[in-house]
Amino acid sequence: MMLHDFSQLPVIQNDRDCKGAVTWQSIAQATALGRTCKVVTDCLVPAEEVASDAGLIEAIPKIVAAGFVIVRGPDRKFQGIVTVADLSIQFRVLSEPFLRLGQIENLLRALIAKSFDLAELKAAKNPGDESRAINDVSDLSFGEYVRLLERADAWQKLKVSFDRGPFLKELGAVRDLRNDVMHFDPDPFEEPDLVRLRNFAAFLERLR
Repeated sequence: MMLHDFSQLPVIQNDRDCKGAVTWQSIAQATALGRTCKVVTDCLVPAEEVASDAGLIEAIPKIVAAGFVIVRGPDRKFQGIVTVADLSIQFRVLSEPFLRLGQIENLLRALIAKSFDLAELKAAKNPGDESRAINDVSDLSFGEYVRLLERADAWQKLKVSFDRGPFLKELGAVRDLRNDVMHFDPDPFEEPDLVRLRNFAAFLERLR
């Protein structure tokens, strides 16, 4: 277990018969109670099981409580395990686009707020949206940030030394990714897209 960095090992008799599991916790508990762990059964504990087609949301309480669950297929064959560490990785995969976009939006707001007055912010509002009041930069949408920064005269107010074209191109790409995320595009978020968000957020951080 130490050599391969395993926190738990299912104990299986065959591809359908699971006797339980050995974990670091079960080894420590047996040792603390004065038992000598010479064979697997000396530190064997029951293992929670879930079906491979079970909903992840319903399985999470079992995974968190036990630290892992054994997954069985429709034919009852043992398919593998899902651990708390796996949940953490999956949570990052699902949440990072939202977190990065939130970071980018906050940084854009800070950049715009220090460069434009309220009248200019109001002028950036979508003209078709007459009912919405603009009282500060947070009342603008992401698309309106883009519309504001696309104006040549507005760009001068930022007082930055880098080229406008590449920045606006990247900002437009981030806007498109944001639209995909916020509209729950069923296609998976690809690693290059995450890299783009990370890099753009890091760039904006350097402008602070």
